[in-house]
Amino acid sequence: MNYAEPVQTSRKRRCPPGVTLAEKLAFYSLPAPNGCRLWSGYKNSAGYGWLRWGGQRRRRAHRLALELKLGRALGLGMESCHSCDVPGCIEPGHLFEGTQADNINDAHRKGRLFLPPALHGERNASAKLNATSARAIRRDARRQVDIAAAYGVSQTTVSQIKRGQTWRLA
Repeated sequence: MNYAEPVQTSRKRRCPPGVTLAEKLAFYSLPAPNGCRLWSGYKNSAGYGWLRWGGQRRRRAHRLALELKLGRALGLGMESCHSCDVPGCIEPGHLFEGTQADNINDAHRKGRLFLPPALHGERNASAKLNATSARAIRRDARRQVDIAAAYGVSQTTVSQIKRGQTWRLA
């Protein structure tokens, strides 16, 4: 059987049995004008390709492509990251091994990730207290559970305020 010739089922192309991983990745991908090799098999809602290989559960296609390039499994806690920022790309030259932090830093550096500033204290729309209340809680000599009930917060919140873990600037 010729590997370039797809086996037709009802509506989907099926890769012939007994192919190598490289052949399977090539069978289910197409070259793109930007240099990417785009996965044409099953994709999740985020656009990442998935396939079954070696009797294992489904695995991400770009991860398998990088492992094939490296000649080894990715290290513990390591991910297959895209330098091209195309989730469906399995081009080995566009993939690198990195941690989740590396991937997030790469996205941030390229302007693909917006990290809003953390809103603390009164600027947080979910805040139940204000700076005046926090100062009053810090000075209050009653039991923490009683203070918490009076202000409508948890005893843990009162404890954190008294220890300076939250509302430090109040």
